[in-house]
Amino acid sequence: MGESRELLNSWRTAETRGVREDGEAGTRPEAVSVGSDRPTMGDFAADASCPRTQHGGAPRQVNLRAVLDTWLYQNRTGCQWDMLPHDLLPKSTVYDYFAQWRDDGTWAKIVRLLRTRVRVQEGRESTPSAACIDSQSVKTTEVGGAERGYDGGKKINGRKRHVLVDTIGLLLVVLITSAALDDGAAAVKLLAQISAEDFPRLTVIFGDSK
Repeated sequence: MGESRELLNSWRTAETRGVREDGEAGTRPEAVSVGSDRPTMGDFAADASCPRTQHGGAPRQVNLRAVLDTWLYQNRTGCQWDMLPHDLLPKSTVYDYFAQWRDDGTWAKIVRLLRTRVRVQEGRESTPSAACIDSQSVKTTEVGGAERGYDGGKKINGRKRHVLVDTIGLLLVVLITSAALDDGAAAVKLLAQISAEDFPRLTVIFGDSK
């Protein structure tokens, strides 16, 4: 679930760079529009990137925009699922979508589309020629899995998130590991997730002294 949360964070990062939150009716008040040429959150709820109702099944009754609103609120505030406001959807409705999109690659596809659109809007090529790699150790408990360890350098017992971002901070790939894993060893695993086909222009990766 850690990688999916980072993708959701990346979505929110792209959103704050100019992606409007209007479009299909949802449960939250619409944000102020910042330009008619901007993609919207509703675009992705209606886009081919989002899974469709399977043929032969009952029509979808859930508003996907409301599902997105609930995810973004929970991710932004960090509240417990049971503490979601009543004007948002319950966990029993939205978590199934979250898990499905995590497992079938929909989250990664949406973030890729958002990243491309934001880069083009800022006058850049659709894919980056340079990237930055870094990591952050965070305290965690045993809850959520056994991937947990001690980072002697940061004096933190928990997990470590390794990220590769472009030069404007948009997420390319993320890896969640034990905090005990050396950054050099994790970098090999992280970079194994990217390909020349997805990032044909990428030639430079910046990192710290490690």
